[in-house]
Amino acid sequence: MSVRRTPPVLFDVLLPTLAANTKPLAVILAGHNGSGKTTLWTRQLSEPLQIPLINADRLIESVLPPRMATVAGFPYWAQRLRDTNTAWQHVAQVGAQAFIKAAMSSGLAFAFETVFSAWQSRPLRLSRPRL
Repeated sequence: MSVRRTPPVLFDVLLPTLAANTKPLAVILAGHNGSGKTTLWTRQLSEPLQIPLINADRLIESVLPPRMATVAGFPYWAQRLRDTNTAWQHVAQVGAQAFIKAAMSSGLAFAFETVFSAWQSRPLRLSRPRL
């Protein structure tokens, strides 16, 4: 009879790598908008991993006025700029990429979020069956 093994828990793999400090670690949180990437990071990953999260949304918020005690949190103009201004969204993405590049170049552990929205469409290449 074979013994059934359970797969390792995420932290069983990540924490020893971080503790050994021999290899830089990059944690990638991928998912569509609203899928819970930031919530997962905040509630379950940030404390045990104790590494920075590079996040374009947080970068753009760092240049806006402080959140207000309103329902939206930001003044209307700042919320509109954050959510609909593609030029500022691009600036935030470029900023996040610069942070990632600098962290990688320095061999630092970090995490980042992505929705894979920058993927470029490629033509579908189907090979013909050979008879």
